[in-house]
Amino acid sequence: MGYTEGVSADGEFSSSATVTVFDCQRGRLEATLVGKSASRVSLKLNRRVQRVVPLREGALWRGSVEARPQAGGICVFELDADGLVGVRRLSFIRR
Repeated sequence: MGYTEGVSADGEFSSSATVTVFDCQRGRLEATLVGKSASRVSLKLNRRVQRVVPLREGALWRGSVEARPQAGGICVFELDADGLVGVRRLSFIRR
């Protein structure tokens, strides 16, 4: 199915995290993020920015990034942040 890199055992990342999904056809990456410090989080699909989320310290954000069928069937979702971010949920949901 896929794997996640860059998220610590206590559910945080400070610069980037990656979710790689194999056999990626239709679906979405669902995320619930918590601002541990004020930051901006860029959510990318295959290196293209899909959304930028300003995240205040203590703020909670829930959202998703839609996947499109990819040549080779692999989707790489990247989350890039300029501060510390907590991860409560980071899951690919197939349709």
